[in-house]
This record gives sequence, structure tokens and C-alpha cells, in this order.
Amino acid sequence: MARGDGQPDPALEPTLAGDGAVPVVPAEPGALTAPLPTTARTGSTTVISPQDAMALEEINRTRIFLRFAMAICASVVISLSFLSGHAGVKTALYIAVGICAVLIVWMHRTIRDPGQYTPFKVILVGWWCAATTMLGVVFWGIFSPAPALIVMGIYFFSRTNSLAATLLIYSTCAVTQAVMSILILSGTMADPGLFPASGSVRDMGISQGMVQVTYLFSFWLARATRNSTLDAIGRLEEQVRHAARREALLFEAQQDLERALRIGGPGRYTDQVLAGYRLGMVLGRGAMGEVYEAVHGRTGAPAAAKLLLPSVLENRDQVERFLREARAASAFTGDHVARVLATSDSRDPLPFLIMERLDGEDLAGYK
Repeated sequence: MARGDGQPDPALEPTLAGDGAVPVVPAEPGALTAPLPTTARTGSTTVISPQDAMALEEINRTRIFLRFAMAICASVVISLSFLSGHAGVKTALYIAVGICAVLIVWMHRTIRDPGQYTPFKVILVGWWCAATTMLGVVFWGIFSPAPALIVMGIYFFSRTNSLAATLLIYSTCAVTQAVMSILILSGTMADPGLFPASGSVRDMGISQGMVQVTYLFSFWLARATRNSTLDAIGRLEEQVRHAARREALLFEAQQDLERALRIGGPGRYTDQVLAGYRLGMVLGRGAMGEVYEAVHGRTGAPAAAKLLLPSVLENRDQVERFLREARAASAFTGDHVARVLATSDSRDPLPFLIMERLDGEDLAGYK
């Protein structure tokens, strides 16, 4: 009786459902969820990509920032009613804050649907917030502590995915601060600030240099932090994929064990047709192959089909060895040798050997 002497069995490496990253939908607006758990039936895992994770984080962070910005707008309007200061700058600041509040409400309502979040909207709202804040700095004083508020805005917007938005907002703040300080220090224009400049030109120039360094450092720190976060998420994603792959391999091994314990039942290739023979139940299993009962589809003639295990298929040397043995076996004829009926060639995706099926005992059964 034909039997499988088998070879290593390259278990077909299970593929993760959606090798591309599949975004995980947050359970509620503004909440990130962990990757979906591995499913017991298929061993597949849904994983979120680093880019998707950062996009969701950016949307969540923007929601928080918009609420903070609205609170700042409200506090500025309230404080302006109790302050004196330059009348023209104060009026312009009222108008700018009003427009800023409208944009903030519009943006907050828009990104309730994450799909409506776009780089253009970020640039529009972010740039206007930056320009309004710079106007506030002019009102309170270029040389006052007011520029500290700009640092927070630069850091926030520099973490966005759009580099264009980041550079636009950073350059707006840095250039406006530099131009205004130069005009005031050179005496070209009077300081309109509520807290005007005091001290020597050299001291104030050095302090403005430090402000520019702080702006630049905030910009660089935000970009570096974003990149390191992206890298950390990427490493986590790789570990999730690795764990899912190992779990899928374990699932495949469990399936193989169950099949091995029920010889005579269906196998992974049952009902497939090879060289005109339909495969049936498993007759035997070896280290690298399985033997199936087979029946010719047209004549009904019985046969035995030997196929390599999935784990062997990845080993090219083992596959070549199997094909050589199949060719050698097909060259033998005789009353005491099982006749080879069909073999695969190098073009077939699944190597196989179909032999006549003999009933009886093998030589090991004789004493």
C-alpha cells in the first residue's frame, strides 16, 4: 500500500488579514483604541499603522487645543475691557479674536467627523490663531512675557503631519517677532505695547535673540518628538504583527495535530483535483508529506496521492529533492514496485506524486 514517507512540512505561513494597516475605529470621538484582538478562528489580527495612529492622535490633540484656544479667546476679550493700551491695536485685537473664535467653533464642529480633518483646515485655523496671538503680543508688549504664549502654539502645531502648516505658522511668529523688535529697537516705530520696552538696546536685543532661540527650539523639539513617537508606534506595530504571526503559526500547528490524530479523515487538500484525480481522505502522514486516497475523475480508478506539507514548501531544496525522487520513482516499473501514475513539474505550485493504490501490508509487516 502506498504510504507517505514524507519530508519536512513547510507550513504555509499564515497571512495576516489585511497585511496593509487597517485603521482601528475609535470607540467614541476623541478616543484611541488598542489594536483589535487576534481572532481564534483564523489567527488574524487587525493592526493600526503608525501613520493612522498619529493621524488619530493629531485629531484628538486638535480637539483639546481648540477648547484651550476658545478659553484663551474668552479671557482675552474679558481682560481687554479692563485694560487701557493702544486704542488701534486694541480694536484690531477685538476683531481678530472674534474671527478666531468663529474659526475655532467651525473647526471643532467639523472634526467631529475625523474624515473632515484636512491639512488646509489646520493651516487656516492655525495660521489665524498664530497671527491673532502675535497681535496680542504687540498689544501687551514685544518685550513683555506675552511671547511665552507663542511657544505653546508653535510646539502644538509643529507636531502636525503637514510640514507646510508647521513652517508657515512657525515663520509667521518668528518673522513677526523679529521685525517688530527690530523696528522698535531701531527707533523706527514707537512701542505700542501695554508694557513697553525698558533697558538698554543691547539687553533688549539679547532678550529678543533668546526669544527666537526659544521659538526655534520649540519647533525642533515638537518635530523630533513627533518622529520619535512615530518610530515607537512603528516598533509596537511590528511586535503586534510578530505576536500575531506566532499565534497564527501555533493555530496552524494545532490544526495539523488534530488532523494527525484522525488519520482517515479529511485533510487540508481533500476535494482538490490534481492531474485528473480528486483527493479524498488522509491515508497517512509523514515528517514532510501527507498521503491521500484519490480517484480518477473520469475512470474512477483508485490511486494514492502524496503531497508535501505546507512547512516544506518554503524550503526550495526539499521541494527539488521531492521532484527528483518523483522522477526517479516514475522511471521504475515492475511487479513489486508501486506504479507512478502522475507527477508534478517545477511549474506546478503544489508538488505531488500520484501512485497506484495497493491493498495489503508493507514489508515491515513481514517477519
